[in-house]
Amino acid sequence: MKRVALTIISIVLLGTISSFAQDSIQPIVVKKAFLGNKYFYGDTRILSISDMEGIVAHDELALKEIQRSSVISQVSNIVSYVGGFAIGWEVGNVLWNKKKYNSYVLWGGVGTTAVGLGLSIWANSHLKKGVALYNGHLGTVSYNPIKVDLEIEPCGIGITMSF
Repeated sequence: MKRVALTIISIVLLGTISSFAQDSIQPIVVKKAFLGNKYFYGDTRILSISDMEGIVAHDELALKEIQRSSVISQVSNIVSYVGGFAIGWEVGNVLWNKKKYNSYVLWGGVGTTAVGLGLSIWANSHLKKGVALYNGHLGTVSYNPIKVDLEIEPCGIGITMSF
């Protein structure tokens, strides 16, 4: 009898502990910074887009938006680096008097840098949209508590539980 009671108590305790041992899914918080935004998951700062992809891996729509942001951001970096190199090349030529500056290269560099800036803003909007989708879907994935009510049933008063 003692063994049966001990087994039943341990099963009940194990079931109770495991029912509340669910992952705490936290929202991603966006905070404004000097040049752009900072993203936080709980207390830790997310350092890269790949970290964010790992966090939102179970949410397909948010993951798509964040991956779009990643691709656009990489293209933006390449275009901006080319523009910055062209601007720097011409400014260096003027400073060291090697030759007259080529205005086509200079203005081409300014133009490609502006395109890179526009792409960067577009990538940031996709990233914000992905974070908003992830945070919006948290309510549908989270743990729903058990509701216990006292209701009138056909046979009398009864306690009902809804999950």
